[in-house]
Amino acid sequence: KSTYEDLIHGALKGMLQSLDPHSQFMDEEAFTAMKEDTAGKFGGLGITIGVKDAVLTVIAPMEDTPAVRAGLLSGDKIIEIDGDSTDGLALEDAVKKLRGDPGTEVKIKIFRPKTQLVKEFEMERAIINVPSIKDTRVLDGDIGYVRMLQFGEETAADLQAALDTLEAQQVKALVLDLRSNPGGL
Repeated sequence: KSTYEDLIHGALKGMLQSLDPHSQFMDEEAFTAMKEDTAGKFGGLGITIGVKDAVLTVIAPMEDTPAVRAGLLSGDKIIEIDGDSTDGLALEDAVKKLRGDPGTEVKIKIFRPKTQLVKEFEMERAIINVPSIKDTRVLDGDIGYVRMLQFGEETAADLQAALDTLEAQQVKALVLDLRSNPGGL
C-alpha cells in the first residue's frame, strides 16, 4: 500500500533520474547514508558502487578493507547479494544490504567482464575508515606527491595539512594523484 509520501518520492526520483547520471533524489535514509559516507566511517565491505549499463557495479574497492582482501575489482558486476538477485535493485537499497554491523557476514556474487568469470565472495563487514588523503611524500626532483582517495568533509583540511608538509620541504612542483577516486562531496 503506497502512501502519499511514497508517490511524491517516486515522482521526484523519476524527475531527477532523467536529468543526468549524477542527479538523484535523497529521502531521509539516503541522506543519512550519504552523511556516513562523507564523514569517513561506516560498517561495511569497503566498496564504492554505482549503476553502469543498468547493472550494479563496483566503482572502486577501498584499500585495507574486506573487499580488497577478498579480491573484488573495479568493474565487477554485482549480480547477487545474500542469494537475492540485484536485477532492478535501486542503488540505495543495495548499499543498505551491503552495509551493516561490523562482524556480520554478507555473501555477494559477481560477474567479472574482463574474464567472463562468475565468482562468489563471503565477507565479514568491518568498520570502514575512509581517509581523504592516503599518501604524501616528496619524489625525486623536489616534486611533491599527494594521493587523494575521495572527496569528503575532511578533504580540504587534510589536503591543506599535506600541502603544508610539502611546502616545509620546499617542493618545486606538485602531483595530485586522483586515480580510482570515485568523487564524493
